[in-house]
Amino acid sequence: MGTEVYKEMLTGIDNTIPISTWSAGIYFYEVSNSTSSLTIARGKFVVER
Repeated sequence: MGTEVYKEMLTGIDNTIPISTWSAGIYFYEVSNSTSSLTIARGKFVVER
């Protein structure tokens, strides 16, 4: 539906995003640099229940 469900400023190289309470569905993600508009990675994943 295009709704942002999670946003966090991550630091370091080993980060975990808690998705255990998210509904089943397809989610799209984007990782970007906070100091510029550079997108580092984007993709999608599926939550199945």
